[in-house]
Amino acid sequence: MFRGICKTVKVYFKYFENLTTDEKFIRTIMSSSNSNIVIPPLIVATFNILAPVYKRLESESHRESENDKLWKPRHSHIIELLKSTSAHILCLQEFWFNQDFIQLYESDLSKEYKFFYRQRTHYADDGLVILISKQEQNGFKLEIIDRHDCLLYDVGNRVGLLLRLRLTIIDTNQTSDFLLLNLHLTFPHNSFDRNLRFEQIKALFKHLKDYQHTHQLEDCSVVLCGDFNSAAEGDSVYDYLTNDQHYISSYKELNNKEPNVTHLTHLGTALGVDFIFYRNFSTVDQKFVKFKPITSYLIPHGSNEQKWDRKWDLNGLTTKALSDHRMIVTHFKMIL
Repeated sequence: MFRGICKTVKVYFKYFENLTTDEKFIRTIMSSSNSNIVIPPLIVATFNILAPVYKRLESESHRESENDKLWKPRHSHIIELLKSTSAHILCLQEFWFNQDFIQLYESDLSKEYKFFYRQRTHYADDGLVILISKQEQNGFKLEIIDRHDCLLYDVGNRVGLLLRLRLTIIDTNQTSDFLLLNLHLTFPHNSFDRNLRFEQIKALFKHLKDYQHTHQLEDCSVVLCGDFNSAAEGDSVYDYLTNDQHYISSYKELNNKEPNVTHLTHLGTALGVDFIFYRNFSTVDQKFVKFKPITSYLIPHGSNEQKWDRKWDLNGLTTKALSDHRMIVTHFKMIL
């Protein structure tokens, strides 16, 4: 079985490696009042990593979390996959709050990334984590200025993790802040859950707007990542984000459509539920960085984005051998 998983992760790497040099390492101009500085784009990734407590085994009553010989190899491969993206920001969902699990991730990634955790309320087993690169990039660095935990105790036991980040241009010491929100909404099993999802996004946006108002950040750009647990078409949450709140899907802006499938449910249903949104609140205020996506893609890169393509099956295993979600990666040009 694990040989199959190893082959699966090689498929991920193969298609990531097949990106052109321009796609991988696009260097773009950041415009400022002082100079034109050539720096790499900001790379943001979002991925639901399928917590071992939720990964079903052959029996409906058994979970992968019962056997570390099952979950440790799978998540070791996921860690390698995360590193292969060279992302500056990693937003993960369904992160298992188990000490051995946390240690597995931190032992391999803590040299490159700083971890920010938010477990779901009422002691749920999973939650969110954001990883922020510690490294000075070729031209910029990221600092964490503040965090705010969005706790929805009475709205489906969900959470959001909001970070205020500061971008510093190395050569000029110019700084600019932006906000990053990672979230995971309830799966809509029924009409009650569908209504609950809508209440969750409204509650999260109240947290976001209150934070912006309290800290005088109404003009601060926002990047919004996560597992929204519903496809775009006909979804009240997607309509609320794009129509009412004027957020833009980075993937759709560049590909003229949303991916039809980023998630394969345990029932075999293919759905496009994972997104990286952004909004620039001011086009003139130079205190805050603005974003423009320049490339956005799924991992495995090059797969059929409109279905969970069975051509990726390897020895009876699909890419679902790593997770029941696909990762989305967006490269953003940053403008001051």
